[in-house]
Formats: sequence, structure tokens, C-alpha cells
Amino acid sequence: MKTSTLVSALAFAAMSLAGSAHATVIDFTDLANNRLVVPLTVPSYLEDGFKVTAHGLFASLVATSNLNLLQYAGSTAVAGTFGSVIELQRADGGAFNFNSIDLIKLSKLNVGGNSVTFTGTFAAGGTISQDATFGKNFSFTNNAFSGFTNLKSVTWQEDRNVLRDFQFDNINVSAVPEPGNYAMLAAGLGLLAFVSRRKKAA
Repeated sequence: MKTSTLVSALAFAAMSLAGSAHATVIDFTDLANNRLVVPLTVPSYLEDGFKVTAHGLFASLVATSNLNLLQYAGSTAVAGTFGSVIELQRADGGAFNFNSIDLIKLSKLNVGGNSVTFTGTFAAGGTISQDATFGKNFSFTNNAFSGFTNLKSVTWQEDRNVLRDFQFDNINVSAVPEPGNYAMLAAGLGLLAFVSRRKKAA
């Protein structure tokens, strides 16, 4: 293989690897639902290679994007039906980093508490938990997460106290490249170095 071809192939591999680790924001824009009087309800949602699912009896995701709804805050946000456990995963089952999420109370009439616990399950086993908050003034609160890396899933459960219901939006995540991808890139770089040395010695 010509050195120039090898360099091009390695450059492409490096860009692909970097791209796969690029952060993405799940903003639920595909659930825009301004035509309906009631919120749009779906069992799960897929965006940018990530899947958000509601688990539990009668569980579903409720998208609020209608200007006429008390739950609408200027952006399509999602809530789980009462008692739902919300789960976030990569659609292909790969590992990912959970960076941040925006939270907001469910209704302008909400006067209850303002925290929820998120639990991440590591791809290698074990869990990590962190509390997140949402403001009481019906504006989005951004919550950053520390240590939520190399996860296979993140779950959070709607508070069983109905006065503490909340919505979520703008989930910032990034896919973690498979270890094999790094190994292939390292092998390619080693091969390139070997070819370069042979050319100089010739």
C-alpha cells in the first residue's frame, strides 16, 4: 500500500473515531406537536443513536410542545407518566458518557419539591448516582454530571409525590468509541511509522 494511501486511511479512521466521541444533544424536536390540544404520548423515543424509554405499568413518555398547555415552557420537553422509570441507552448497546440534562417543573401550577436522583450503570459493572434539581420559577435548570462515563444506561424515576413532577430536555451525551477502534488506529499508526522508516533506510 502506498504511504499516501495509508495516511489517508489513517486520517479517515482518526476522524471517524473522534466523531464517534463527539457530544450530541437530544432535544426532542421530532416530537414537536403544536397541532394537538393534549400532550403527545409515546412509549419510547430515538434520536441521534440514543433511545429514551419509559418502563413500568402504563408507562410512557409525554411530550409537551403545545403553546396552549400549562406544561409548555418554550421548548419541547418530555416527562414520564406517573411512576415511570425513564431509561437512556445507546440504540446499539454501546457505552456512552452522560454529561448534562435540563430539568423544569411539569406545570406552572407546581409548588412542590425540585430534585430527582439519576443512576448510571457502568458498562463494566457498578453504578453511580447523583441528585439533580429543577427550578420552581418554570425555567429550565441545567444539571452537569460528574463521573457518569462509560455507561451502558442511565435511569431516573419520576418522584412519587405528584407535586414534584418534572420534565427533561436537552440531554447532552457522547458515545464512547469501542476499545477495538483505538487498537486499530494504534496499529495503523505503528504500520505508518514502520513504512516511513523503511523508506528512509532505502
